[in-house]
Amino acid sequence: MIPAKDLKVEELVYDKRLKHRLKQLFDRVSLDNCFITYSWFDSWLDSLSMRPKLLFVSYEKEDIGAIFFSKIPLTRAFPWLTIAHFNKSPLPEENQVWIEFNSIICKEESKALCAHAITSHLLSDRMLLGLQLQMASPKSEWLVNDVLNLSSYEVEEVKGYKRHLRSQQNFNEFLKDFSSGVRSEFNRSRRKAIKDFGELELKFAGQKDINSYFEALSQLHKQKWSNTTDGSGFENEKFLKHHQKLINEHQSSTEIVCLVAGDFVLGYQYYLISKNKAYFYCAGLETKSVHKHIKPGLMLHILTMYEFSKAGFEEYDFLGGEANYKNRLADEVYSFFNIRIYKKSLVASLVRFTLNSKRIAKRLFSKF
Repeated sequence: MIPAKDLKVEELVYDKRLKHRLKQLFDRVSLDNCFITYSWFDSWLDSLSMRPKLLFVSYEKEDIGAIFFSKIPLTRAFPWLTIAHFNKSPLPEENQVWIEFNSIICKEESKALCAHAITSHLLSDRMLLGLQLQMASPKSEWLVNDVLNLSSYEVEEVKGYKRHLRSQQNFNEFLKDFSSGVRSEFNRSRRKAIKDFGELELKFAGQKDINSYFEALSQLHKQKWSNTTDGSGFENEKFLKHHQKLINEHQSSTEIVCLVAGDFVLGYQYYLISKNKAYFYCAGLETKSVHKHIKPGLMLHILTMYEFSKAGFEEYDFLGGEANYKNRLADEVYSFFNIRIYKKSLVASLVRFTLNSKRIAKRLFSKF
């Protein structure tokens, strides 16, 4: 066990001179997490216009952990009072590239130790009132006693959904693993799509198709989400820059599939790949020009799951956020945590009380 007192925490502003050092750390820790990878961070960092800060944790001159952070004002009234957001940019438009299974870049056995060192270092800043980590990994290193004894905290749970896959070479046998309702809806959708447009074909993007698939997916995604409150990430140049680099320079980390019926495109789905796991990131589906009984998303999920199962994949993860289709297709529900840690100080306590009071009041008045 490494003694906590022997750890060194180095605070830097990220620039490309640190790229090799960061790559070495990723190679050393080799995490099984599609978001905490060199390819994800390399693409994200390249898309930013404002460089985040970076903490390296080292032991005997060797890096054992790292995490990015940005200091963001807690309130407009007191902009000098900040909270550190981990693995985020200080600019909101640069954070539409969301990250799940959020964590420290380090080996599993070093996480609690690194979290304690990072928390202690940051909370020594007089003007920093707390720390925030969104969509933290289920076994969160921030929820251990050594960290929590330093401060007070708030935790919000977010549900994640996934399905375990077993090797399967027969589609009809594969389909039997789903509920009768899902099977019935899938078969009705498939029959109607074939009748209206032609035979179904699932296509995986090769190197020459990846950019055209990505562009077509983005157009369908914008068609559905542009006029909603959250909007479409594909309208954000930072989001686009991140994913364009990811799919072109780190192709083994991604997959885009297209479902066609005859010559008609029903939709696209975008996946992040990590070892034997596939993570569903987003989709662009044709919904305006098809009959209501044709369900492009349902067919894409089931047909792609089947192809992944044939290839030896063991998990198909729908990631965080509740949705009816996830409940119907998943066989396991797990948890993410949105975590906010506050410094034990009078100012931090007052600010926390004020913010919580505003949130409660907003919820109460929204009912009238």
